[in-house]
Amino acid sequence: MTDHRPELRPLTAFRFFAALAVFFRHVYPWLKGSPDMPSVVHSFMNDGFCGVTFFFVLSGFILTYNYRLVFVQLSGPSVWKFYAARVARIWPVHLLTLGLAVVVRYPEIMAAPDQFIDSTIANLTLTQSYFSDETIYFSLNTVSWSLSDEIFFYALFPLVVWAMHAVGLDRPRRSSLLAIGLWAVAMACVLIGLDDPLGFWMWYINPLFRVLDFLTGVALGQVFLGLNDKGSRGPSPKWASLLEVSSLVLVAVALMASPSVPYLLRRSVYYTPFFGMVILVFAYQRGFLSRLLSGKVLRLLGEVSFSFYMLHFLLIRLIDRYPHATHLGDLPPLLRSIAVFAISLMASIGCYRWFEVPARTRVRDWLVRRLVPQRTTQTPHEEQRAEDVGHVQMNPAR
Repeated sequence: MTDHRPELRPLTAFRFFAALAVFFRHVYPWLKGSPDMPSVVHSFMNDGFCGVTFFFVLSGFILTYNYRLVFVQLSGPSVWKFYAARVARIWPVHLLTLGLAVVVRYPEIMAAPDQFIDSTIANLTLTQSYFSDETIYFSLNTVSWSLSDEIFFYALFPLVVWAMHAVGLDRPRRSSLLAIGLWAVAMACVLIGLDDPLGFWMWYINPLFRVLDFLTGVALGQVFLGLNDKGSRGPSPKWASLLEVSSLVLVAVALMASPSVPYLLRRSVYYTPFFGMVILVFAYQRGFLSRLLSGKVLRLLGEVSFSFYMLHFLLIRLIDRYPHATHLGDLPPLLRSIAVFAISLMASIGCYRWFEVPARTRVRDWLVRRLVPQRTTQTPHEEQRAEDVGHVQMNPAR
């Protein structure tokens, strides 16, 4: 069902760092009063929500990398198998953490039961991001708003790839121009709407806008694959190493300059070109940083990043609500943050191994058997993992 290309291991590792950025943003309220924290660290933690942007761009890139040839022509079985794999990828962990969120936020639910019904329906159907009401899009397991966006991206993806091929936008030069054009349009929209009262929802949450990040990733994926089709092996290891370091330095510079950038731009499109460059450079896997990121430990951390993303904010919520009962609330902010990270990471590893992977396989296989006509010659297990996010993100940091 997929193109069966080599795994992009450095990008798998980057998923964890994006989730970690979101984590830093969520513990920042505990740490921002620290007098010894350098200003650059404040900027990094305050803008940790940019991990969501990274996830959206990476999602488009990875799906294109894995499925471009599949959707050159659309067929019912291929599209349904793709949808089955996407649903199985996110829904089991989403439902698990949704149940945990009901427990953690039980006092709030009892205070407004009617609102809980509306929020639950929106969360179960992953439509919460379409509502401009914060009590809905940030309800229950707050970070799941990004899954609402992702499921919209998944629904469009087969048609997008097919349309790009049909009109010739899958050629490297045209895809490059498309990526630049999408970012320019997104930038113009935010600049025009900076003072919109609904600007936070419109430019950060709204899936109809955030799809531009995803489509940028799709366009960059077409650039990468188009160059490979022409026989390009990418830069030499020496040049690849230089490009990898340079791309990360540019991200660091963007973070240091972020205090002078309007808040809504940082929330939405400011980081998109920097992350796109990182993804494109590291996809070649030819530099020394790529080799470091391809190790087993970082690969595992990347694989558990979705569970980490979905679990960590629930623990933060629990500590904020019951600081003394959990005992963690009595710790100094830095120790509390380290403890939350350690607990969240251990829980995410367990969730990944004993729940996420088995549930993903069973749900995908069940959906394929139910939805794909039996005349297709492919079996459910031919569905290669096409990992992407979503995620992260996060009470996406408010």
